[in-house]
Amino acid sequence: MRRRELYGDDPHGEKEFAAGLPAEKRKKYEKLRGTATRIQKALHGINRTNESGLTKPEKKEKEKVVKGMKKNKSDFKKRYGKDAESVMYATATNIAKEKA
Repeated sequence: MRRRELYGDDPHGEKEFAAGLPAEKRKKYEKLRGTATRIQKALHGINRTNESGLTKPEKKEKEKVVKGMKKNKSDFKKRYGKDAESVMYATATNIAKEKA
């Protein structure tokens, strides 16, 4: 089911918000809203990352680096808290790309 079918034409109450503005500001708001919509449509479907995937040697190197980092996992936990594991994998990926 499409969002429009579920919530109608104005799911976020933007038309209601715009109706409460003075005429001049409402015109500017609607123009900006239209620009934002066009940008969203233009970006839809574009792959936003320009990075390539890892090669097999890079993947092997990454796993070696991750295993080494897991020994010092408490250090990452102190520095990054709940995001420690994702930071560890990102760091390992960067190191693997440099080495391989």
